[in-house]
Amino acid sequence: MDGHHRLNAAKLLSLSRVPCILMDYNKSGVVVRSWRTDRDISAANIFLMIQKNEKYPLKTTSHLFNPPIQEVEIPLSLLY
Repeated sequence: MDGHHRLNAAKLLSLSRVPCILMDYNKSGVVVRSWRTDRDISAANIFLMIQKNEKYPLKTTSHLFNPPIQEVEIPLSLLY
């Protein structure tokens, strides 16, 4: 989700952890929208980008959580 660029930056900086949120679009009640008027963003579109190994430009997607969720830290080694 929003973390593609954050994950790449953490790898480049050799960080061992990066703040992240694990979620399931089908179960979490998250609403995804676009910051940009030239993009149509949906969970399905995000999955298509992942399948194509592509990334949206910076600041394209916004995720709204209801109810708000707690932050957890995941070691980067689990995400490689």
